[in-house]
Formats: sequence, structure tokens, C-alpha cells
Amino acid sequence: MGKACLALVWHQHQPFYRDLVTGRVPLPWVRLHAVKDYWGMAALLDEFPEVRACINLTPCMLAQLDAYLGGGSDDVLDLARKPAAELAAEEAERLLEVGFWASWDRMVRPHARYGELLAKRGHAQRSAARARREFSAADLRDLQVWMNLVWFHPFWVERDEAIRALLEKGRDFSEDEKAIALERQHAAMAEVVPLHKKLAERGQVELTTTPWAHPILPLLADPDCASVAMPGVRLAKNRAKLTEDAREHVRRAVESHAERFGERPVGVWPAEGGVSEEIVPLLAAEGVRWIATDEEILSYSIESSLEGPERAAKLYRPWRVESDGAAVDVLFRDHSLADAIGFRYQHMDARRAANDFIGHLAGIAKASDGEALVPVVLDGENAWEHYPEQGAPFLRELYGRLSEAPNVSTARVRDWLESHPERETLPRLFPGSWIGHDFYIWAGHREDRIAWERLYRVREDLVRLAAGRAEHDESARRAWESLYAAEGSDWFWWYGDDRSSGMDETYDTLFRGHLKNVYRALSERPPAFLDEAILERRGAQARSNPRALLRVTLDGRATDFFEWQGAGCYRPQRGAMAAAGAPGVRRVFYGFDLATLYVRVDFADAERAHEGKLGVRLVFLSPPGATVEVSPLDASGSAVKILGAPRSGEGEEPQAAFGHVLELACPFARLGRGPGASLAPGDEIAFYVLLLEGADPLERVPAEGLLAFSVPGPDFEASAWSV
Repeated sequence: MGKACLALVWHQHQPFYRDLVTGRVPLPWVRLHAVKDYWGMAALLDEFPEVRACINLTPCMLAQLDAYLGGGSDDVLDLARKPAAELAAEEAERLLEVGFWASWDRMVRPHARYGELLAKRGHAQRSAARARREFSAADLRDLQVWMNLVWFHPFWVERDEAIRALLEKGRDFSEDEKAIALERQHAAMAEVVPLHKKLAERGQVELTTTPWAHPILPLLADPDCASVAMPGVRLAKNRAKLTEDAREHVRRAVESHAERFGERPVGVWPAEGGVSEEIVPLLAAEGVRWIATDEEILSYSIESSLEGPERAAKLYRPWRVESDGAAVDVLFRDHSLADAIGFRYQHMDARRAANDFIGHLAGIAKASDGEALVPVVLDGENAWEHYPEQGAPFLRELYGRLSEAPNVSTARVRDWLESHPERETLPRLFPGSWIGHDFYIWAGHREDRIAWERLYRVREDLVRLAAGRAEHDESARRAWESLYAAEGSDWFWWYGDDRSSGMDETYDTLFRGHLKNVYRALSERPPAFLDEAILERRGAQARSNPRALLRVTLDGRATDFFEWQGAGCYRPQRGAMAAAGAPGVRRVFYGFDLATLYVRVDFADAERAHEGKLGVRLVFLSPPGATVEVSPLDASGSAVKILGAPRSGEGEEPQAAFGHVLELACPFARLGRGPGASLAPGDEIAFYVLLLEGADPLERVPAEGLLAFSVPGPDFEASAWSV
């Protein structure tokens, strides 16, 4: 039996939101994730000094954190700072839009007052303009406080008496108390870099970086590399190799890291795990010794499956990659273990989830002859919003088990590479990314091509306009920085119809704004084509709302065309935090008649659904505590259970039928809290669907957010009627 050494890499990143000409920051995510995740993830490791890990801090995120600490702000923070009684009508309406930008089920409803404000806002029933009329200045002030309070990491709350006092008070905050919350938020941001330096200096954490603005480095160095994994893909016209830009992103990242942390990084997580042989010399020239990407890249590089008994020997070790006389070591992450943390364990008990992870590592150790290096690389911020208590119980359990598990250890990658110098050289490095071993997300859609073509055109103008300016001309420097910001991967991620952030227009505006700033920095007028939105009108929406009462025959199949025509429909998309694999749920229909909720689930793999191992659970956040489960799915008759808080005894029992699809009917009376507490017209229904395998969650639909509507009244069809 061998040993398994976990190389855990947390990737901390946000795109470059800051407008380099005006200084405006429209979105608050760097600030909020700094308070919760950048500080909290480091504090968790500080509690377990025997656990070794890597934390990847992107330079464009750190630069924005510096701006906050230097007195900067963002639009949402400005809205929170303004005295609630002085908010204009449009400002109050905006507050009612942005004030609930958090996980409703994990961060909003667990707090009584915040949940009360959410219910009062009534997202499913009315616009912010209509809701504003019911919000007093005291309500708005409480919202200003809560939209910041919930982002404090549980560890910070444990240590900060002032924040605990605000959480305990819960409501009727004063302007002075709001100021305390915002001041403590600034204090948490100020601790992020010093805490990481402390962990690095004591040898526990290796700090790594990413090219400056998080660009897809291979697409800059040679966009034609996308054709290797995607033969025949249509790429942007008039494309060009931007090798110098790629080199500058690497140089800036390494130098800013050295200036901030006192040493040059030896490890790099290329943005989106994007790799190709062309980028190896660019990285090696700056002293980078190792990079990481996904296991599918290894499989395509060696043209061999990573399944079966040889998986451990192929995957759990570093490989050498050589190109143009330069070389780096490459680690290939175990994406099933990364996805388990990112998507699956949030639905499990913390101890059981940690035991499952340790069990997988023990299995790897058993399958290995020597010491296996197990790279697990994933986003270190977004997943925790969907865990109880921001993931702290799970990570405490995991780190505790890692500290004591036999034949399992942890290491900083740099240390492991130094103590294990032997390498095998890859015959080639297949160009691709962490998702789908290709670059389709960032270069394969029509919108992507338009975005790249505009970027190439703006860059040509920049070269022409900056020609002849002094080497250190401030205007030219700012223009180039704006171009580099536009080269980040994040803007291209949201183009195309396969994912949506819910604020795609904002990201489109930010991308085009960076390109416009190339001209503004040089006192030139931006060309008119940058005013044209790149986003196209979507033919098929991911979500539609119920619009007519249903008449459903519960038989496990689509009885006729009209049966579900009036239902709402949700089609799972690969969002920012969606797993790389194909979803198990193809779509969910949901609707009602005056007495009953109906849900239909269509499966991507019908044969697997009929194997008898899968189940479906409806988890209700409103009304709170209700859970309806059909498990296992059985065509001969599936039992339906109502779990959780005691429900009303009135009304018929829920029923389900499973055949080509799963159809489920649950009377509204069965969702009320306690005897006689049936739901009334206008009450909110909000739920999500879990696909189960045994007791383990496989997929949440929607991955973020809820399916929501109001219990219909007799006039529903008249009010919802449309041509």
C-alpha cells in the first residue's frame, strides 16, 4: 500500500471591475469575497497549521483590494453608506435589487430579519418600484446592514464582539451601527494580505499567481490552438497572435506578486486551467516552475484513458513539459474530487462529506505503489455560499481528518517537487482548459467571435495611437492597462447561450467599457461600434414562469402537447459554478392548478434514471421546512414522502408517476405549517430540485437561486393572460 499526498489549491479570483479612467466599480464582489472567503479561507488554515496547501491569489483581484484599502468604493457600497432616510426613490429601488445578492437559502433566510425583508420584497410578485412603497426608512437601513453582515465569515463573527452584537440585535439598526458594520468590513479586508503572508512565511501555505488580468493565455499566444480540440470551429476573423500581451500578463503577475509577498512565485494556475505548449517559454522565462490544469488535458496529451488500475500511476504525479528549450512541471487535477467539494458536499452532513473525501484519498493510496501526489484545484470562494455556515463546518472536519488520517498527507507543491525530482516528459501538451479540454466557452460562440474581433481592432488602434509616445507616458500606460483588463477570460465566459450570470448585460458593458477606455485614456473618442451590445437576444430562455393553470394526467409521460404548456420551465445551464460534466436533469417544468403544485422532471439520461438508483427531492425555502421526496424512481410505482417540519394534515397525499419523465403532484394544503395552516393565494412558493443517487446529491436545479411563484387565486389566468 502506498501513500496519498494531497496538493490542495484554492483559486481566489474576481474579474477586473474597476474602470481605469473613472475609477468606478459597479459590482461589489471583490469586497464581499474578501471579507468572507479571502480572509476566511486563510483563517481556517491558520487554525490547522499542520495542513499544507496552496492559495492562488490573482493580481487583478489583489489590485482591486488595494484600491478599497486606499479609500476606494463601489456602487453597491455607496448605496449602503447613504443614510436610509436620504435615499431617493430610484436609489431605494436599486437597493431592493442589489440588497439580496446572496444565497437566499444559506445566507438570507437563516436570519429572521433578513428573511422577513426578502419576503416583503416579494421578488416573485412585484418589481422593486412597487415593493419600495412598503419599505420604511428603518426597513431600508436594516437591509443596508444585513446585505453586509451576512458576508462576514463565521470565524470573524466568533472573534468580533461588535459584529456579534449586531447579529444578535437583528433589526432596527441605527446609522451609527451601520457604520460599525462597514468599518469592520474594511478591517477584515485589511487583514487579507498580512494573513496570507503569515501563512507563507511559516511554510504552511504556498502562494501562487495567475497572469495579470486572468486571460486565456493560449488564446493570446496563438488563437489557432483552439482548433486542435475543436476541429472546424469558427474563430474570429483577422485574428492575431498577441504573444507580447501574453508575456506582459505573466511579467506583471510575477512582479506584483514579488512586490506584495517578498518573493517571486514558482507556481501558476493559468486562468481557466488554459494551457498549450506555446505558453511554456513565457512562464519559464519569469521563473515559473510548475503549473496546473485538468486531468482531461493529460488524457488527450498521452492519448490514453485515465480509468482503471493505471489511473493512479498516470494522474497522481507531475509531468515535465518542454517547448522551445524551456520546461515547466505540470500537475493535472483530479476533477471528480474538485467537483465533489465544489458542488456535491454542500448538500451533505459535514462529517460525512469529509469522510467521503478522505475515503477517496485512502483509495488512491491503496492503488499506488509509492507516494501519489493528488492535485485538487478549485474555486476557493463561490461554493461556500451554498454550504451551511459558509462551509466552515465542512472544512474544519476535512482539515481535522487530514491532520490525522493514516497514509494521507498534505504538501505545498513546491516542497513536494523539490523532494521528488524525477520526472517523465510528456510527448506533447494538448491545448485546452479545465472544462471540456477545449476553449469553446471563450472562443466558440458567435458572441465570442464578435468580442475578440472588437478587441483585435481596438488593439490595432492602440498600437497606432500610442506610436511615438514616450516609454513611460502615463496616458499610454493607462490605455494598455485597459486593453489588458479587456483580455480577461471572465467577459468571454458570459458570452454565448450556454450560461448566464443573471447580469450578463453588466459584464458586456464592462468589457466594452474597458475597450472604450483605451481611447479615453489617449483623449480620443471611442468608435461607435463599441456602443453596440455584443449580447444577442436569446432564442430559448433558461427559465420561463407559469402562465396558465395546468390540467395534468399523472402518468409519467407527456400525455399531449397542451398538458404542460402553461407551466414554468427551467433548463439547467452551465453557470459559473456548474460542474463540467453533462447534467442529469434536462429540464424541470413547474406549475399548478388552484389547489395543487405540479412538477415534472425530464432526464438527460433516461436509461440511467430507470436503473433504480436515482431519486428526486423538492426542497422548499418558502414555506420553510417542507421537503418532498420521490426515491427511488420506480416505474412500477414511486413512493412520495413529505419530510422536515410537520405539515398540515388536510388535503390529499402527494402522488408521483415515473415513466419517460417524473410527474409529481403535491397539494398546497400539504405544504402548510401545522394542522389547518394551508397556504393562501399570494403566499410565496420557492424551491429547488435535488437529483439524488441513494442519499447523495448529484445535481441541484437551479444550481443557484430558486424556482418561485405565488399560490394562485381564482383570477390567476385572467391576470396572467397574454397573446
